[in-house]
Amino acid sequence: MVKKISAVLLVLAMLLTFCACGADNNIAGKWKTTIDLSEMMNAYMSETIGAETPADAKIAITLVMTLRDDGTFTIDADRDTLSADLSAYMSEISDVLLELVYAEAEAMGMTREDFDAQVQLAYNMTTEEYVASAYGGMDLSSSFDVMEAAEGVYKVDGDKLLFADTKDELSESDYVKFTLKDGKLTFVSVEGDGIPSEAMEMVNDSTLPWVFTK
Repeated sequence: MVKKISAVLLVLAMLLTFCACGADNNIAGKWKTTIDLSEMMNAYMSETIGAETPADAKIAITLVMTLRDDGTFTIDADRDTLSADLSAYMSEISDVLLELVYAEAEAMGMTREDFDAQVQLAYNMTTEEYVASAYGGMDLSSSFDVMEAAEGVYKVDGDKLLFADTKDELSESDYVKFTLKDGKLTFVSVEGDGIPSEAMEMVNDSTLPWVFTK
């Protein structure tokens, strides 16, 4: 009798293990990843202001992805750290911004000395202090406020993670290929519109792979 009971318990344990492996619960939870945007941002600044940013100018954004047991998700930037990260980046490229200001002054026919004198007279500060005040005082994270968090439903299909606004819009041709190992959820590649468009307004898939941890 004891052997039979033990055998039944063993079978039940195996079934529970099998069910747990087959469910999506192991992927559910709040995940975070920090994405290096330095190359993308430096290229953008170079194109827009026509000057090369320092190679050591670094900026990153933290994405928070919540995958719920009910099959819904949210992806958003960690806005608590965003403002500080952007301000630090602007500080690192202060010399580039200073040159931009001088270039604008020279385009108006002013020498740097004349511009320095005008800034000192108008604001009682040096041009360097003026630039630091103008850019350093900006709430740069406000530019992300118009970007809403990505929300909707998700589905796990093997090593594919599908996102959509509704269940009816889930498509097997639009997915993120992922791995889940040792407590790390890694977005390896994107097929079609695999990543919600709202998230792609903050980053792009050229920064893949993204490694999330809980």
